[in-house]
Amino acid sequence: MTAAILNLRAGPSVEYIVLEKLEENQELVFLAMIGDWIKVKVKSTKTIGFVHREHVVVVN
Repeated sequence: MTAAILNLRAGPSVEYIVLEKLEENQELVFLAMIGDWIKVKVKSTKTIGFVHREHVVVVN
């Protein structure tokens, strides 16, 4: 993540509710790409949601 706090949303838009507030360097699992949004699973909580691609850094 490139933001200190990032909203994990229920869908691929700011119109969707925030499911969790993610902290910097929190690990996410990539699930899918929908436009500019990435569907992810939060490793620590297993919550599935969406984050905007500009706030995420992909690592192998």
